Amino acid sequence: MKNEIQAAAVIVLYNPDLHTIKLINICLSTFELVVVVNNGASNDFIETLGQNDKLNLINNKKNYGLATAFNQGLSKSFSNINIDAVVLFDQDSEINLNFSNDMKNSYMKAINQGVKIACIGPMLIDMKSPDAKIHYEKIDTSFLLPVDTIASSGSLIPRVAYDAIGPMLDSLFIDCVDHEWCHRANSKNYGVFVDVNIKLNHDMGENYISYFGQYKPVYRSPIRHYYIVRNTIFLAKLTYVPLRWKLVELLKTDRRLIYYAIVSNSKLKSISLMIRAIKHGLCNQLGELKT
Repeated sequence: MKNEIQAAAVIVLYNPDLHTIKLINICLSTFELVVVVNNGASNDFIETLGQNDKLNLINNKKNYGLATAFNQGLSKSFSNINIDAVVLFDQDSEINLNFSNDMKNSYMKAINQGVKIACIGPMLIDMKSPDAKIHYEKIDTSFLLPVDTIASSGSLIPRVAYDAIGPMLDSLFIDCVDHEWCHRANSKNYGVFVDVNIKLNHDMGENYISYFGQYKPVYRSPIRHYYIVRNTIFLAKLTYVPLRWKLVELLKTDRRLIYYAIVSNSKLKSISLMIRAIKHGLCNQLGELKT
């Protein structure tokens, strides 16, 4: 049995702000390797990162999407033979100095107990939500909570699992990327878990609304509405995605079509793009939206 592992952090940047510097610096001080994938940060921001032996920068010429950026970071990390696992982050997460060790210890305990891990995620706490509720309905006091899917940011993926399951689906671009990968992992008998003892602060949406007394994260961008609707419809056609998930998400999509049109910062554009999203999802027309 192994006593310890070495882990890399992969951080994807897209129009980051200054608090992302704090995330990168904590990762540099607590992970064995840090891969920053630049999908849309300014040269001035990149220059603030400075030089560090642990830091590897992948400078994309354009925004290739979250799935491709994660795949680039995972591939770069695992090209180092000493790295056993990767923890994924997008720029909207905040961690403390204990996060790296907590995640590594969680994984070590799991594998030493014979658990077949696809990924382990922390409990997510929404930074913008006024009541800061944890975004899992079933809270368990046990060590690991089995779940269908987890959010990608903060999740630990072991090398052995990534080799068996494969990369994220590039053609999704953004949204549902984590759902698809987790469902694929489950179909290959790898488990998806949340460690209920580890917390991660994460910005879940662009804004919030009150919905029957509860605050819900929302995206007001028509582009995000397009990807969420299109990719949900596409996933609903995949044979390895559970029927229960398909039914729940398709019912949600019916409501989203109305809801997004109401909250959008450009209602006519959202409606137009959601119509395209339905067509593209049904016809497997994926990749980056060409406007």
